[in-house]
Parts: sequence; structure tokens; C-alpha cells
Amino acid sequence: MCRVFSCLFSLLAFKALAGPSYAQEVDQITVIGHTIETTQVNSSPQTFSAARIEEADALDLSDILILSNDANITTNSRGETLVYLRNAGERQTAIYFDGAPLNIPWDNRINLEQVPTMSLGSVSVSAGPGSVLYGVNASGGVIELLPVNTNMPGSSSQLSLAQGDNGLVQGAARWMGRLGATQFMLAGEKVERDSLSGPSGSALNNTDLTRNSVNMRILHEADNGIDLSFNLLHSQSEFGIAAAQFDRPEQGRIRYWRYPEADYLLTSLRGHFPVSETARLDASVWHQSYQQSIESYANSAYSRIDDIQTDDDQSWGYRLLFSTDTLGGHLRTSLTGLSAQHDQSDVELIPQRIEDRSVFKDNRTSFGAEYERDLNASTRFAFGAGLDWLDVVETGGRGESDGFSDWNAAASLLWQAETPWHVRASFSRKARIPTLRELYGVAINRFLPNPNLQSETLISMEAEIGYETNHFQVSLIPFAQQASHSLDQINIVTGGQRLRQRINGSGSRAHGLEARFEADINAALVISGGFTAMHLRLRDDASHGAGRYVSERPELLARLRARYQHPSGLGFSAELDHRGQAYSLTDEDVFEPLERSTALNLRLAYSNQSRDGYPEWEAYLRVDNAFDSFIEPQLGLPEPGRWVRAGVQINFGG
Repeated sequence: MCRVFSCLFSLLAFKALAGPSYAQEVDQITVIGHTIETTQVNSSPQTFSAARIEEADALDLSDILILSNDANITTNSRGETLVYLRNAGERQTAIYFDGAPLNIPWDNRINLEQVPTMSLGSVSVSAGPGSVLYGVNASGGVIELLPVNTNMPGSSSQLSLAQGDNGLVQGAARWMGRLGATQFMLAGEKVERDSLSGPSGSALNNTDLTRNSVNMRILHEADNGIDLSFNLLHSQSEFGIAAAQFDRPEQGRIRYWRYPEADYLLTSLRGHFPVSETARLDASVWHQSYQQSIESYANSAYSRIDDIQTDDDQSWGYRLLFSTDTLGGHLRTSLTGLSAQHDQSDVELIPQRIEDRSVFKDNRTSFGAEYERDLNASTRFAFGAGLDWLDVVETGGRGESDGFSDWNAAASLLWQAETPWHVRASFSRKARIPTLRELYGVAINRFLPNPNLQSETLISMEAEIGYETNHFQVSLIPFAQQASHSLDQINIVTGGQRLRQRINGSGSRAHGLEARFEADINAALVISGGFTAMHLRLRDDASHGAGRYVSERPELLARLRARYQHPSGLGFSAELDHRGQAYSLTDEDVFEPLERSTALNLRLAYSNQSRDGYPEWEAYLRVDNAFDSFIEPQLGLPEPGRWVRAGVQINFGG
């Protein structure tokens, strides 16, 4: 497989260096694909363009999502980099790649470090109340990823190279274009790095990474208004995870894990079909495949393997979205189905070889309907309702389940005056059904199964007041959330071993304020940023016996960015990233405070605009966490310290 990736990358690099088939303007890069059609009255997403994505010099999806002040990014003790939108659980957040879900249904989440960015043209982040059309388990927010392409005839290419601290080497190549009614895109990337350096030069051992990725997309637009697309995303990784650094053994168990294999594949077909002048059908089918191996070692020497877990996840899904004008407004209905299988083998090598194989299967179905119309020239409203079902088919012999079902609802109102002001109010009630891993997973002898879990529900409310002109925009969004039957964890001692078990707690309450702004000071200087401040507490501390906090949820996320671009091509940007107070739950059932932190990221770049047939190129120098701040999103798992890297990007043809 590595040879396949090497050959593909060589082909893409050659194509990039060979240049385009036709001369083009460099500003003709556009986004292809469609977001899932829902009302924009429910929420105000933060959308990041292809240019903003490129300026992030992203190694993976987390480097883009962190641009949103709603996004709390953490890497847990399993080595999974996850996102929490407004501190909602990571399993409450849905991620879509060109309309197909990007996750592992067994646990309803995906490691963001395994998601490449070389082909992304747009990333949209929506927190809080949202549409009922997204399907099962999207109560906390939605992230939509769209690929990039060009509408101009001919083709264009891009080659990117980077090198930096921690032995980082990155190479990516992309070829895209249009032939008649067909658009195409082919991209490949390779990333390698050694173990990361922690704050003040400390070592974060066993954090090396190798990742090979490829993305291919073909879109054909027929004369009758039909368009059909095929998409393939493949990411192959091998990596280690940092062992937690605890002051006392009682604070938590330390994992000494490596992933010698983590192979993700998504293929999808999507079509848009006009039914009449006022009606349209959007249909998608997809297949996801994920294989991984986990090696559990005895200690930090990583010389003796105690346990091995191998997983094989296969899922198949479809979505039918029908929209039509009716009753003076616009009606959208969706039907989503998903069948998933998780095949797991656990091999215990010490004291003797014992192998256990378990198979888990489930089917999920979601239906939603949403209606939207104008009340008058300046006011628009929308409301919707839906149902979610999960049928547990096979449980690996760890108990039985009658399945789950729950309902969703949403309503919103938008007032848009002729002046720059707008006001919006939104409400939603959404369910989050437990995953099979939460019900039956043991995580290499770390968890006790609990097949008696219930669905959790999240009621979200927000109001927005916004002001926007050609050179300035600002939004203030006060919000409130109430969760019921929230899934939590407790520590249990059984057979002389301390294990964790998931339970339904009484829930939590939260209220807060989000603010966003962007100001074009002049043609060269742009200042932007925002914050999300939140007060989040458990509703019934006594039922948890562990205090009043929710683990790893900072009370403040704030980001400020200044970007200066001189006409000569020299550019400079500075970003401040602040994390407020948060707490981690230890194995002693005590919440320990995490340090507040502020990181400064700097970027210096020079770009040469395309002229007289010469390619456009940019060279950059980036310093992340320039002050070498100590950042600890989870107890015992600090983020890297100062990280310097440099790179170049060359565009041929547009």
C-alpha cells in the first residue's frame, strides 16, 4: 500500500511541475460540491475559505477547526484528536465530507489528525441549535467540509512542501480542472514527523506520526440540470500516543499504546436531480471502511506488548433529501439510513495468549422535515421535526438491547432589516443516542460495559444580533443549553481492578456568550477574532459524587488575529489563542484544575503573483506557540511547545 501512495504522490508532483493544460487566471479556484441543504435561519455558521485554509498551513483538520472560537480541540489518552463545539460532547458533533458523514459509527467520532486538508476548499462550523435534517447524533453542532476545484477550462496544479521541528516533513500535490461538463480533482499528501517536543524542551515520547492520504473527486454536470459526483478519500496512518504525565499514580491509569495501523477509506456517490421547476432531489450513498490495530505495552520502554486489539469497521449509508416550494414557503424532507458493523479481536499475550473476537452490528434511521417561509419583507421563520431510530442487531455477547428511538424539533426566526442590522432567535431539542462502544466497549480492560444506557437530550437556545457593512461585521450570540440523561463516567473497583463505566447522569446546564468580529482596517490590514464564554455545570452533583464540573471544558475560548498583506507580496499574521479555566476528573474522583493558557502563533510569508506565464508561489515561516506556553487541555497530556516550520507552495495555472 505504501508503494501505491508513493507512486501516486510522484505522479501528482510530476503533474504539478508539468503545469496546466491551458492558461488560466489564478483567481478562478472555486468550491465544488454542496452543503446539505438546510435553512440558514437556524444558525450562523463560521465558514473558512480556501485562502484561509491555506494560510493555516494545516497538517490536519484540527488546525482548521481551531480557527473557530466555538471549537475546543483536545487530544485524549487514546491519541484521538477531537473537537467539542461550545463544549458539547464530541459524539454530539456531526462531520460531513461533501455530504457523507466522516466518522466511525462504532464510536460516532473520528480522529481529526487522520483527516488531510490538501483538497479542502471550504470548512463550515455551526454550533448550537441546528437543522433536524442532519440525521442521528448531530445535537451539538455540525461541521461540513467541501473540496476545491475550478470552473475554468483546462487544468491547474499545486505543489506544497514543508519542513520543521520534530523532524516534520510534509509534501502535497493537487491536480484539478475541467473538461467540458466534467470537473475533476486528484490530490495526494504525505506527512512524517518524529515525537513532539513539549513545553520548555520536555519530550512527549511516542508521539511520532506517518500519514499518507489521497482524495479524488469527479463531478459531471448534465444539460438537463442533473449533476453526479464520485468522491474517494483514503487516509493511512501509523502513530504513537503520548503517555500521560501524572504527579501521583492515583490520578489516572497510563496508556502505553501504539497504532501500527489506522486505515480510513470513504467512497461516496452523490446526485442532484431536478424533479420540477420548484422541486429537487439530492441523493447520496456511501461506504466507510476503517481498520486499526492497537498495541498495548507494559511500560514506557515500549519493549513488551501485553495486549493487541484489532478493529474492522464497515458501514454503508444513504441520504435522500427532497426540497420543494409549497404552501407559500419551502419544504425540505430527509431520510437517512446507516448500517454499521464493528469486528473486534482482543489478544492478551501476558501471561498467556488468549484471543477473543466480538462482532457488533446496528442499523440507524433518521427522518426529518423542515418548513421555511417569509412572514414579510424582512422577517423569515422556520420550524422542523424529526425522528431517530437505532436498532442494535449484534452485541458481541455482552448483553441485549431493545434499541433506541427519540424525537427532534427546531424552530427559528430571522429579522433582516434594510439597515446593516439583523436579529435571529433559534431553539432546538435533539437526542443523542449512545454508541455501541459506550454500551458494550471495554477499551483493553479499561471500561465496564453498560447496555442499560439511555439516550441523552440537549435543548439549545440562542439569540443573535449582528451588524455588517463592507468593512466591518460583528455578532453577539447569547445562548443557553440544558442536557438531560447526559452520558458520564464513574470509577468502579471490581476484582481488585479500578475500571470506568459509563452512566446516565442527571444532566447539565450551561449559559454563555459568543462574540465574533472582523474589521478591514485598510486594504492591507485585517483584524478578526472572537470568544465563547460559558458557565457549564452538572445539574445534580450528588449523583456523580465527583464535584460540579464537566471534564475538560474550558470556561473561555478566545482568539484574536491580525493579518497584514503588503502590495509587494510580503505578509505577516499574528494569532492569540487563549484557553480559560477547566478541570479534569482523576481516578481519585476529584476534579483537578487545569492551567489557563495563552499561545501566540506567528506567520511570515512572501508571495509572488502569477505574471507573464510564471507560476504563483508563496514561501512562509511559521512559529506556533512562540512563547513556549504550557497548554494542558487534559490532565497529564500537555500540547507541544514552540514549533517552528517553513514551507513553500507553488501554483501552476490557477
